[in-house]
Amino acid sequence: MKRLSLLLVALSLAGWTKASHSKPSEQTQSGLNATAGNELKTAEAEMTLLLNRLITRAAGKTDAIAKLTKAQTAWKTYRDSQIEAMWPFPERGQYGSVYPMCVGNELTKLTKARVVELRRMLNPVEGDVCASQWPE
Repeated sequence: MKRLSLLLVALSLAGWTKASHSKPSEQTQSGLNATAGNELKTAEAEMTLLLNRLITRAAGKTDAIAKLTKAQTAWKTYRDSQIEAMWPFPERGQYGSVYPMCVGNELTKLTKARVVELRRMLNPVEGDVCASQWPE
């Protein structure tokens, strides 16, 4: 009976140990990297939607659309330069396996900030005399 009890305790401990070492995929570095990439795709999709709405609203006003396009190009240059400045070494491997996640998180923050700017252009606050005067 003692042996059976010891065997049951040993088996349950083995199962507990094995279960405690398994992690859901989002808790692995690969999963965290994928999650960061998915969050970036979501933010970029929202930004693209807002840009398209602004362009649609300004249909026929080529000067306004050209200025928005120029601003968006400049923003992308800023975004890419900011990432380069944060992780300046050319050998990306030295940053370790967290690098894709860190870059994805920073790109998402920058993109979400751009989304806020575009949303303000699309939906200016009534009565704010300094709000965007995007054509309608």
